[in-house]
Amino acid sequence: MRQVVVPKFFGLSLLLSALVSCAPSVSPETSELLAERGPVKIGLSSPSTRNLLVTDLSPFTRAGTVKSLGLEIDIPRENPRHLDNVVITDADYQLLHQAIMQEVTIPQDTGLRIGTAVARATFCRTGPIGLNNGITRWSAGQPADSRTPVAPVRFEGGAFPGMIVNLTCDATNPYMSAETILQARRPALTQTEFRAQTVGKTSLSFSAQHGTQVVYVAPNGASYLWYPGNQRIVQGNWRIAAPQAPAEYSSICFDYGRVSFDINTASSTRERCTSAGTYLRLEKEARNGDIFGLSTSGIPFVMEKDRLYTVGELLSQPE
Repeated sequence: MRQVVVPKFFGLSLLLSALVSCAPSVSPETSELLAERGPVKIGLSSPSTRNLLVTDLSPFTRAGTVKSLGLEIDIPRENPRHLDNVVITDADYQLLHQAIMQEVTIPQDTGLRIGTAVARATFCRTGPIGLNNGITRWSAGQPADSRTPVAPVRFEGGAFPGMIVNLTCDATNPYMSAETILQARRPALTQTEFRAQTVGKTSLSFSAQHGTQVVYVAPNGASYLWYPGNQRIVQGNWRIAAPQAPAEYSSICFDYGRVSFDINTASSTRERCTSAGTYLRLEKEARNGDIFGLSTSGIPFVMEKDRLYTVGELLSQPE
C-alpha cells in the first residue's frame, strides 16, 4: 500500500505527526516570509562592556507601515551569540541594567532614548518616534470589567523579568520587499471578492521543497489536492473566514483530516489558514472549473516531485 502525503500547502509549514518521522526543512517561500518579518531579538551593549542585554522586538505593521514597536529588555542567563547589536551610552546601559536587577522602572525619557536607538537600527529607521501612551491592560472588577492604562515604560516581573518600552512610529517596514508592500497597500478584498477569485477554480502553486501542487476548490466546500508523488487525490474541506482585527484580510482555511504540527505557532491542529493576500500571492496560475477532473476522476497521472509544471503542461501530459 502506497503512502499518501498531506503536503505543506501554499507555504504553510506542517509536520504530519502520523506520517513524518523527521523534522521538515524550511521551504524557500517560508524563508522569504521569515526574512520579511525582520529580527525578533537584538542585543544592547555600551562602549565599555562586552556583555549584552537582550531585547525582544514586537512590531505592528499595517499596509507596509510600522505603526508601533514593543521592546522587552532582559538580562540573559548567558551571553548570547549571533545577535545584531545596538550600542547605547554607558550611563543608559548601567541605569537600565541596574533597574532590571532591582526590579524598578527607568525614567520615561531614558526609556524613550534607549527605545529610539533600537527602533532606528531596526523597524523605525525614518519618521517620528514617541512613547505609546495608548497601551491598556484588561482589569477584572466590580461592578464591571474595564481596561486600565499602563505606562509605556515599565518593569514587569514573571519568569523572565524585564523592562518594557512601547513606542509609536510611522515608518515603512525596511524588511518587507517592495512587492509585498505594494500588495499590502492595495484595498483589502471583501469576502465576496475573495470568494469570487477562489471558489470554483483550480489553483496551481510551486515550491522548491514540495514541487507543483494543484487544488480544486469546489463550490460545495470540498477541496481536492493533487500532490506530487501521490497515487491519489487528498480530499478535504475549505472555508473562508472573516478578518480578525487588526488584520484586514479574509482567510481561507483547509482541513485535510489529519492532525499536524505547525512549527511557526507551535500548535497542533487539523486546519490550516492563510490570508487572502498570501494565498493569491503564492498562487502561480488559476483556471475556472475542475479542469483536471480531480473531484470525479482522481489524478490524471503521478507528478514528479521536483518538477515545475504549468497548467498547460499538465493538461497536455499523456496519462
